[in-house]
Amino acid sequence: MSTTANREAKRSAGEVVSNDLGQARSAKQGQSAKQGQSAKQGQSAKQGQSAKQGQSAKQSRSGKQTLTPKQAEIRNREAKIIELARPMVARGGLAGLSMEAIAREMSYAKGTIYNHFSCKEEILLALAIGANNKRLELFVNAVEAMETPRDKISAIGVACQEFRIRFEDLFFIDSLVRHSTVWEKASEQRREAMAMCEQYCMSVVAGVGQEAVQCGDLVVADATPVEDIMFGLWSLTYGGMIIDGSSPGLDSVGVQDAFVAIRRNCHALMDGYRWRPLYEPVRDRKLIDQVRDRLNRCVGPELVVNLDVSELDPAKGAFSMTLDELRRRMSEVVTSDTGESQ
Repeated sequence: MSTTANREAKRSAGEVVSNDLGQARSAKQGQSAKQGQSAKQGQSAKQGQSAKQGQSAKQSRSGKQTLTPKQAEIRNREAKIIELARPMVARGGLAGLSMEAIAREMSYAKGTIYNHFSCKEEILLALAIGANNKRLELFVNAVEAMETPRDKISAIGVACQEFRIRFEDLFFIDSLVRHSTVWEKASEQRREAMAMCEQYCMSVVAGVGQEAVQCGDLVVADATPVEDIMFGLWSLTYGGMIIDGSSPGLDSVGVQDAFVAIRRNCHALMDGYRWRPLYEPVRDRKLIDQVRDRLNRCVGPELVVNLDVSELDPAKGAFSMTLDELRRRMSEVVTSDTGESQ
């Protein structure tokens, strides 16, 4: 072979080696890049996991987020304001609620009270939220003691009566905030929380009706939504109690016991729709005694004023919630006697 040919062969061999080395170098670089990326991803995953663990560590054993000392102080102060406001409203309505008297009782400047509640109507709505949460607590406890949907809705009727009798001041406060003069002055956030609390109560009632249809105890025509029936029961009960509280002369027109009349009319409505099992007086009397005993044991005087409404999906609505979900949302309790978070 000639010298020129030898040079060409060496040059070609050198190019091949160079290419091979370049490819190897590129492969190593690619591998290093992948390893670096994997290392970063692993590090990010560990950091994310650590952050989650740290966040979980900040939560108490009950699953509630631990408050900072400052947050706890603010919450306890607001609870004390509500505690002092409750008897004022019960005695004299909105006119009987005095920001100055609350500030004097707590040894604070009046401006401190306004830092928590911008006006008296805000305090009144906070009390109404507590009232609805108390009613919800009664509903949930009443329903959990029953098996059939008909018994559950009957138990809710007992819970309504217990709310009207045992928590008369809260029933009054709940009706008081319906006036436009109160509602329009409250903040949008407070009104939204109040509306959501009402939906929680209705979700228990509506859920019982849906359960009755699903199990075949209640058969409704296609043109009659079950929600209409549940609304009829709600109207009979709540409307009847409003009339009873505002019309002292019912006995003069033959209504001796408004609660008995309301319950009889609710059973007549359910029997009219053939909601099984049909009404039996002796069985219903036993149910009333059973539910009333349970509510007296399980539902105390504490007032729930901190109900988290942020987790509810508006697209789903409140009617899809289970009793467990409702119980979870009733986890923040403030005792009306002490003003301390439990």
